[in-house]
Amino acid sequence: MKAILEKMKKETDRNKIVHLDAKFHYLLNNSTDNLVLVESLEKLRNRLGIMWYLVKKSESYSSQIPQEIEKLIKALEDRDEEKSKQILEEHAINFLETIKDSLSEGYWKN
Repeated sequence: MKAILEKMKKETDRNKIVHLDAKFHYLLNNSTDNLVLVESLEKLRNRLGIMWYLVKKSESYSSQIPQEIEKLIKALEDRDEEKSKQILEEHAINFLETIKDSLSEGYWKN
């Protein structure tokens, strides 16, 4: 996971960051060894992939992803369950807020 993070930190292309983010989520989800959870999260992730189109113009969101992942990796290494949960919740909320902002700004019309 750290290798993906390092690539992501150096990347400036939004599409490549999104691709690396998907790889990170895949590895994180599969590390749970919970097949039902992995399958559910994969289905959700596929549907959310459509939403990435809506945040196409939001470069600021994709640029903050590496920092969020770095914090998560640190919390996981520290085995800090509460911090990990908080970071994942904030990551999801940030994504949804970005979509909401994109819709309200009319990005879906372009």
